[in-house]
Amino acid sequence: MRVAEVILPLPLAGTFSYSVPDELAENSQPGYRVMVSFGRSKFLTGVIYRVIEEARVIDLKPIL
Repeated sequence: MRVAEVILPLPLAGTFSYSVPDELAENSQPGYRVMVSFGRSKFLTGVIYRVIEEARVIDLKPIL
């Protein structure tokens, strides 16, 4: 499972982790903009900070 650490435009320190669907794998590189869901009904545009090839986290929201 590939996991993208995404920087979001929020007043919070750190990154947020999202799973990378197979169809977006080659278009998911550091510096790329992505749309993600945040919370129950918010959608935000963020920037991929880094991509981890194999992560041990199981329940993540996917990049949209």
